[in-house]
Amino acid sequence: MKKTLALLLALLMLFSLAACGTAEPTPAPAVTEQPAATEAPAEEPAAETVTFTDSCGREVELPANITKIAPGGTVATMFAALQFAVLGNYLDFSALQGQVRFEELERMLQSALTMELDRACYASLCRELEAGKKLLYLTDNAGEIGFDRILGEQLQKRYPRLSITFCVRGAIAANDATREDAAAVGIPFPVIDNGNRVAGTVPELLGPEAKQALETADVVLAKGMGNAETLLGSGYPVYYAFLVKCTRFMNLFQKPMMTPMLIRETGAIPQR
Repeated sequence: MKKTLALLLALLMLFSLAACGTAEPTPAPAVTEQPAATEAPAEEPAAETVTFTDSCGREVELPANITKIAPGGTVATMFAALQFAVLGNYLDFSALQGQVRFEELERMLQSALTMELDRACYASLCRELEAGKKLLYLTDNAGEIGFDRILGEQLQKRYPRLSITFCVRGAIAANDATREDAAAVGIPFPVIDNGNRVAGTVPELLGPEAKQALETADVVLAKGMGNAETLLGSGYPVYYAFLVKCTRFMNLFQKPMMTPMLIRETGAIPQR
């Protein structure tokens, strides 16, 4: 947008200078040769435009010669925070069984902003967050929760009226986050636990506090495969955000290993 405005201002200055230069022409001297006619500035051809859909599902029309768009503000930072939060799902020492490499994490961090996520699903998430009052954020891995804090803070900035609650595991379950991990990274929201040591979210096994939070949430953001495995088909207003890290999910979603996913609960488990 700033680049476009700068271009428009430059064009306005150019036409203004041209107008000043031809407003009061100096009389031509008496010569035998025919004086050259003052040429009018060539009319600029109408710029072609392109229409694209932004990260919140809005159609925006821009000049066709713009090759890169870098939006700013809470819209851009929220989507970037989501990209990094999904990337954080790589820190899964259980599912990846010793394959986690910090060199690979560094590479992923460098390319995080190029991560492709379902834009239609993201637009739907934005609309539900805008309309909702309560968000339940279901965490997954201990290291991942640091990225979740960043996303939670950006969600709060974008939707200041939204009440956000983080839910961790009730006891040690694989390498999943607990209250201790939430405190270690300074989660600035109310933190509850699921009341058990299941590495996922099984509605029937939730403690009273977590059960009430799930039942009253307008939107649920479930991170990681463990939450997806246990909630898919539940019918709750859940958005799942994770990396595909096992053969079952590769077959279920027909996606290769390490594919970033953002999907909405449909009330039915995908069949493959």
